Amino acid sequence: WATSVCYLNDTSEQSHFLNLVRSRIPHIKFATSEEREAAESFLNVQEGGFANRPFIASFSAEADSLPQWRSYCNAGNGVAIGFSSNCLRRAAIKTDKSTPPFTRFDRVRYPDASNGYPEIDAEIIEQLETVKMTIEVMKITDAVTASSLTLSELFRFMLLEHACFRKSASFRSENEYRLVVDTIIPRYDLLRYRTTRSCMIPYLDLKIPHYEEGHDKDPDFQLSNPSMGGFYRFIKRVVVGPTPHKDLTLETVRAFFWSNLILVDVVPSNVSFRDW
Repeated sequence: WATSVCYLNDTSEQSHFLNLVRSRIPHIKFATSEEREAAESFLNVQEGGFANRPFIASFSAEADSLPQWRSYCNAGNGVAIGFSSNCLRRAAIKTDKSTPPFTRFDRVRYPDASNGYPEIDAEIIEQLETVKMTIEVMKITDAVTASSLTLSELFRFMLLEHACFRKSASFRSENEYRLVVDTIIPRYDLLRYRTTRSCMIPYLDLKIPHYEEGHDKDPDFQLSNPSMGGFYRFIKRVVVGPTPHKDLTLETVRAFFWSNLILVDVVPSNVSFRDW
């Protein structure tokens, strides 16, 4: 499930980095007046409602983290599911209608502003250079689309997406990766909803491919013929949390994956933790 960025636990999602960008633009010496104009046009851009903003599914590179067990698993009763990054990069929204929203899988960065803002300034300049290069390439490959784009518009689009992979340094311990889905307007038909204690939350249902790209045999054929030993490959490793009944849980989790034809390494947590 990719949840609207407006409804995530971190109330400063996306806006944290964008506010840093806005604070730095007036202080940067841009190479051209065109670049300055494009950057300054972003100062008054509003992120808008949830349909205008991205949807996010979050993952962590930490397979066995005490803070994660404490945050997400009551008394250590849970598992950390290690997905294939190959499969996550190919996750998509399945629809029979028009082209689905664009998805991107990447690592989250945590800019450190404690030593001033050179990192933020460098990212702004880098994004402008990327935008200019993109427009030049499009002039060659797609002249019609390129003629309708302005430096300001593309800079805004790319910066909003870029901000989804930037968080406050206070979240660094999460070591996060993200699947980000572009805005869904006008595709309201793709939305699903879940409830919490205080509101209803919109999300998108992403499909993760069941096998890795370049798989040497058709997994569906193999799975319909058990004697051929077919297994799904989208989950690589599962870590069982520091539950009081670790051995029992290991046995049942292994059985669960085998019964669902998923060949996966199931291991116990190495964290010494007891929640009385």
